Amino acid sequence: MVAKIRVIGTLLAMLVPASKIKNIFLKIFGHSISVNSKIGINLCLNCKIITAQRDTRIGNFNVFRNLNELSLAEGAQIGNLNWISAAPEFAKVKSNAKLILDMKSAITNRHYIDVSGSLEMLS
Repeated sequence: MVAKIRVIGTLLAMLVPASKIKNIFLKIFGHSISVNSKIGINLCLNCKIITAQRDTRIGNFNVFRNLNELSLAEGAQIGNLNWISAAPEFAKVKSNAKLILDMKSAITNRHYIDVSGSLEMLS
């Protein structure tokens, strides 16, 4: 029950425009979000853990689906209109379905990325 509330709360919070209030709501639902992170309007379906450190940015209109972990280190960025997902079968294994961006690494705009086996981008 608590997991479903967290998933639904995250989904609704991610639909709100970027603001400090949005970051607070994401923290309430158990995510680790820096106060000065900027997270735009996105669709986040079944994302378990979101971590956004200082000076991170996630643009608008991205889709995040079936992720066990979405982690952005200091200064990392995700642009606009990206589709980042994992197959539901792979997301059942906790070591899979992760997107980890290292310090100051970036994903630009309009990409389709499958992270079923996990993806770590190093700077």
